[in-house]
Amino acid sequence: MRSNAIDIHEIWKGFSKDIVTIEPSTNPLNFKELHGETFCPGPWYSFIFDMLTGGIIMHPNAKNFYGIETRDIVIQDYIERIHPDDHIFFLACEQLIAAFLTEKIDPETMFKYKMVYSLRFLDKCGKYKLLLIQCMAFSRGSNGNMTSSMGIHSYIDHLTQENNYKLSIIGLDGYPSFLGIDVLLPNPTLQPTDHVFSPREIEIIRMISAGLTSEKIAKKLFISTDTVRTHRQNILKKSSCTSTSELLTFCFQLGIL
Repeated sequence: MRSNAIDIHEIWKGFSKDIVTIEPSTNPLNFKELHGETFCPGPWYSFIFDMLTGGIIMHPNAKNFYGIETRDIVIQDYIERIHPDDHIFFLACEQLIAAFLTEKIDPETMFKYKMVYSLRFLDKCGKYKLLLIQCMAFSRGSNGNMTSSMGIHSYIDHLTQENNYKLSIIGLDGYPSFLGIDVLLPNPTLQPTDHVFSPREIEIIRMISAGLTSEKIAKKLFISTDTVRTHRQNILKKSSCTSTSELLTFCFQLGIL
């Protein structure tokens, strides 16, 4: 059921509240690198969203999601395509993200976190599909506030039809991660969570998700094919998965990709 108690635009205004005087900055991660930090297992589009004006710049791929010209897409088009039963979850995720970025961390570390969750999205043909949401801060204002975000939306309904209704905040470059947060609880807690996999295993999982064979992964990492196969066996064992598709679904649900 859609809630009218909280408006998403009011939540987004919270990203812009004054925190501390600081040097304005832009995330040094460019869009090519952004794709390296995200899990795109299916059709995708990227975007930059201005928290202050509500303006949004869409990648040309967005036309395949909305069915209209990219230049004509506004943020309300995205909001209205969220399944009514997922709207409260959407609000809860955005509210917790706003609190995390403005109250829980040093503004200097704002660019070191990626937010991940999923919801059902109405596609251009009128069918709801599971959409993976991945976003990061793109720019920071002089008061320590996030002024714009960047991210990628991608369909994952071919991997799983069920949403786990959890938010994960992924720390980059060694920063702590907060995985599987139940934002629908009255007072969701933020407890740092260790990754199930090692950094090398996560690197290999990313390459598996991109469709690379063990032979191609070995060449990229300058290791033997047998070593890659051993890593793959260990990854499946750690996750208790029996197939690649099951593994990728598991990783998406944990928010580690």
